[in-house]
Amino acid sequence: MKITVGIPIELAVNVLQLTSSSDFQSAKPSIAHDEPGMNLSWLFQTPDGVVTQTQVTPTAPGGDYDWTHVGEAMYKIGMPASGGGSINNDAKGCGWFRGTCRGVLPWASPIFEFVPENITGALVKGTSKLETDAVSIDGNRLAAQVLAAKNFATHDEAYVVVAEAATDALRGTALGAAYAAAKALTPGGEEISVTNRAAVLIPPGRYALTSTLDLNTDGVDLIALVPEMGGARMLTDCDSLDGGASPLSTYRPPSTEIYATINTISTVTQSTANVRMVGFAIAQLAFPTATGCRALYVSATSNEGSVYQDMYFWHRAPGTFTSAFPVGFAKDVKGVWIRCIANAYAWRVGHDVGQEAVFSAAMYDCQAGTDSFLGDAEISGSGVTTRATGCVVIRCASIGAYYTAGNEYGKGSFGGCSLFGLNIAADCYFEDSIAGVNSFGLGSINAGTFVRCRGGDYCFGSTIRNTVGGEFSGKAYDCIGGKASFGGEKPWTGDSTGKLSGILVNCISKDSELPWRAEGATIEGCLLTVVADGEDCIILLDSLSRIHNSTLLVLETGTGIPINAASALTVSAAGNRFNNSDTDPDGLGANVTNLGITQA
Repeated sequence: MKITVGIPIELAVNVLQLTSSSDFQSAKPSIAHDEPGMNLSWLFQTPDGVVTQTQVTPTAPGGDYDWTHVGEAMYKIGMPASGGGSINNDAKGCGWFRGTCRGVLPWASPIFEFVPENITGALVKGTSKLETDAVSIDGNRLAAQVLAAKNFATHDEAYVVVAEAATDALRGTALGAAYAAAKALTPGGEEISVTNRAAVLIPPGRYALTSTLDLNTDGVDLIALVPEMGGARMLTDCDSLDGGASPLSTYRPPSTEIYATINTISTVTQSTANVRMVGFAIAQLAFPTATGCRALYVSATSNEGSVYQDMYFWHRAPGTFTSAFPVGFAKDVKGVWIRCIANAYAWRVGHDVGQEAVFSAAMYDCQAGTDSFLGDAEISGSGVTTRATGCVVIRCASIGAYYTAGNEYGKGSFGGCSLFGLNIAADCYFEDSIAGVNSFGLGSINAGTFVRCRGGDYCFGSTIRNTVGGEFSGKAYDCIGGKASFGGEKPWTGDSTGKLSGILVNCISKDSELPWRAEGATIEGCLLTVVADGEDCIILLDSLSRIHNSTLLVLETGTGIPINAASALTVSAAGNRFNNSDTDPDGLGANVTNLGITQA
């Protein structure tokens, strides 16, 4: 029991009724203060652990230590605040009585805890509030100042809940204060680390920032109390077929939103490698914006170890040459991204990096606008190279504007751009992902693995300018590309530089204007068509290609040949379907010797 220190009080002398020592059951309701053999002592332990014992002489009413029968053999005794002959209520700590007298079994009192008045007022009576000394908390003056300012509502050893406030701006201030406080936590009594994490819990609301919130401590996470992805497309949305805006360009934040309207700052920066964000929006709503102004900017050279889940990133004026991105990076793009949505120019290395960088993120069920995912190879003439290596991209989509009518998905994505993308290494894996034209390793070496992916025209290692030739040397299974995909080529003045040297199984690319140049390629169960007069479907560059069970078509009645070569070469061709038999009955040019069985 808590007792206020420094005031006169009355205390219970015994926990159980005083009992006869003769029969061990009869109550003793008439024990006087001066009963023969009365021996009462007071034991007291200070907060420092010092224990003392003091003899107390009970007195009749009016004395310092009034002894009074309460009823049913229960007794109480008075204790003055000061001036008593033996004990006083003048020290913080714990105390209790023990006593004996003739004819009574030994007894003991409850243990009393003597604390300042504000403690009993706040924790027992509910008449006052606890006070906090804001000089220092564990030596951290900033944390103490934050606590004293009451800028956050709940503070446990492993989390801080951001306080409610009346305006967006005040909520933004409270968010910054809560993050500062969270960095000073000691979860489980230990310092914060990537294996001993702390969190800032963000209630639903709009949080306006007037200066950048920098996430600069590994292991301190931002988590919405009501996690929502935001930005999701509605049933009434229709991807534009006439060049209109993508629904991803419409700002649709979830219930928890961190934003800025100042056009010279990034809303949130991440200057450390290991952070988790869950269930809220980060937006830059200013227009126009200055160069380098992002919604989320990973200023750390690597964000490996970070996890982003159900996040929404949005920029009002995204653009590559101003580095105004919904999600931008100082160098490498890493981390795990789950069910995240952004508008255009998200998750890319290239133009805004200015140094060698890699895309090696793991992305699941993410969506973005045009020119997103992976990025492009370099700023023209800079000599800076970038590449994708070790990345995993599953069920992701780029949605928005395009170059070719009829393709509603986002152009220049997954390693694409206007002319060239970036090299995609053999350890990259893509599954069930979709993009528009000029995507999936445009004008570069694409050695990745693709399963059930779909692209528009000039995708999967395609070439649209012979000075930046593309090559598909990877593996594609059940994939669909538009014209000149899978190492195909767009007509351009000069020599052809595109190449198909990888494995295609059950893939489709139709209506190309130039042939595929095959070097050691495996083509199984595919549909490849060329529509320009005088152009072959496949031109062999060596004798190592295998083409089986595929449909290879050229312009009917034209002069094109399904499989041809400029010099004497061999091919393993079996079970294929050709057209234009009037020009070439077996579908093989005069320089081609078939090592396979008879064609279908």
